Amino acid sequence: DLLQGPLEKLRPHFDFIFCDTPPQPAAPTTVAAYAAVDWFLLSVFPHYLAIRGIKEAFDDIADVREQKNPNLEVLGVVICNVDDRTSSGKELEQTLSENIPGREFRTIISQAIHIARMPEKGKTIFQVARYKEHKVTVQYRHLAEEVAYRVENRDAFLDGTLAPFEFESELEPEVVSQQDPEQIAAAVELDAKEAESEQGASDIEPEQNAAANE
Repeated sequence: DLLQGPLEKLRPHFDFIFCDTPPQPAAPTTVAAYAAVDWFLLSVFPHYLAIRGIKEAFDDIADVREQKNPNLEVLGVVICNVDDRTSSGKELEQTLSENIPGREFRTIISQAIHIARMPEKGKTIFQVARYKEHKVTVQYRHLAEEVAYRVENRDAFLDGTLAPFEFESELEPEVVSQQDPEQIAAAVELDAKEAESEQGASDIEPEQNAAANE
């Protein structure tokens, strides 16, 4: 009931509405989302506890479908924060394919220091020009395409007859080249300079306020 009313008012105005919930299954907002949304999209890190968490989430979703929301479906499981130097992402992808076939995404989101720094700036990676063609930016675009494809073809997706998604761009997320080390170093250096500049501005402001109060 917490989200059903607000979501009904918003649905006519938006093509997609995302409800970001905490990872705790019993959290009030998570339970409310289960009861009000059409799809559930899970994200997992590539480690051995991920499968256990996915199983618990699927059990919760089964309970909600039986008691409150029979239309709730699992859109898929996204593997995030993958270190491309290891095989952990591919191993988890294989496990997902074996245990919940059809619910894995072709797109895997790589680990990137730039992603972790975005909240500090109050921006997403899409809003920073120099990251426009960054590997992770491209991966998120591909993921958005996959999500839209499944939602727009709901019946075929759920009965298992939906054809594999073909990416619009020529490069698939697995083979999009990462920025070279010099570009990464330059970006990190620029981030540091911007952070120093922002810190300097915040240091000056209290001094100005103090002078004004005098």
